Order: sequence, then structure tokens, then C-alpha cells
Amino acid sequence: GCLSIIDYQGFQDAEAPDMETWSKALNAGQYPLSVLGMTSRAAELYVVGIYGNTMTTNPRALETAIAVLERITPQIRQNIRDKGVEFVDKLKALADELPGTITKVQGTGLLISAEFDPERFTVVGYDKLEVWCRRHGLGVIHGGENALRYTPHFEITSEEIDLIVDITRQAILAFS
Repeated sequence: GCLSIIDYQGFQDAEAPDMETWSKALNAGQYPLSVLGMTSRAAELYVVGIYGNTMTTNPRALETAIAVLERITPQIRQNIRDKGVEFVDKLKALADELPGTITKVQGTGLLISAEFDPERFTVVGYDKLEVWCRRHGLGVIHGGENALRYTPHFEITSEEIDLIVDITRQAILAFS
């Protein structure tokens, strides 16, 4: 629900940072792009030509970012915050329902992860949790320590969260 550090509680009155990066939220978590914003003072120190990878621009990614940013409304930002809390709560409930499977659930807004017990589950690899979820219709990626990372669209509904949690449950049961 926050596009910038100054949107977080406690930072609204803080001095603006010299630099800030944005990535997942900029393209609704759906298209790879990272952007670096900086003050004019910091820009004077930036050396053109020595940086690469995601900092070399991508016209399609930039068009996607513009389209996403043009659609962000106060209602969508509130949905990101509300559904993020709901999503985390439902994954924690799944961890309670199936003890010893999910060891940690964390997230802010709609960037959420569930870590799995490495003694019982492997997330990454052929025919492991991540691939199983994808083959069963859930666009999920790995991240962190043996974790699935969820980056749903900003207008996600409670029913869609339930579907994602159910597919995660099915994956756990398939590997138990």
C-alpha cells in the first residue's frame, strides 16, 4: 500500500531521502523493472555509463509502470493494505492448520512470503513446491529462505486470496 518510504507510518514528516529505489509495486508486481529516484545533489554524483542490468532502461517496462501508476487510486492503495493484512492472516491460519509446514509468514502490502520447514519441504527445483504451484495455476516465485513469494494484483479479492491459500494447502498436502 506504500509507494514510497514517506508513505510508511512514522516517515511522513521525515526529510526526503537522497535516493530511493522502487521495483515490485511500480509495476504491480507483474513486470520486472527497478527505478532509482534521487535528489539533484545525488544526481551530480551519479556516473553515467558504469551501471547496467535493470538500470539500463526497458521501454516496455516503463510503459507498464506508467499504466500502473495512472490507475492507482486511494481505494486501490487501501485494498493493497487491507488485503495484504488479510492474506498474511490467512497464511498464518494455514500454518496453524498444518503445523510444522510453514515456519514463517511475512509481508507488507501485497508482497508476501511463506517460509517452509526445510527438513520437510523444498521450494526450488524440478517437481518441488514452486513448480507444483505453477502447474496448478498459481503464479508464484521463490524467495528468501525456502519460501514462496506471492505478488498478486493490486485489486485482489478475498475470494482470490482464499484460492491462493487453498492451492498452497494442496501443495503442502501433496508433499506431506
